[in-house]
Amino acid sequence: MIMKSLRDALSHHMEPWQRAFVLLRIAETYLLLNERETANELVLKAIVEARIGEESDDIQSSLDASSVLAEIAEFVASMKGVNEGIALAESVRNPGKRDSALHRIRKMGR
Repeated sequence: MIMKSLRDALSHHMEPWQRAFVLLRIAETYLLLNERETANELVLKAIVEARIGEESDDIQSSLDASSVLAEIAEFVASMKGVNEGIALAESVRNPGKRDSALHRIRKMGR
């Protein structure tokens, strides 16, 4: 029931990066509620949306999607470990967003 409501709320009227952002925020909430499996499912969906957004012909949308994917990588690092976060951060299309995320994630591992 919750997932159906979520799908309805994340309509196609939003840009992919916006859906990724919302999914990430919801995943963070589920993690706080100790619902790791649901949080992980939502993060995986957020990653897909962010990657779709990075492929946008609109430069700003693509940049926004890279920003969200970088943020997701940091969340993944905190949830699953630094190595998984780094692996995801390395896939961020925008070099500046990628490098910033890698720097922050590597600092987590210290």
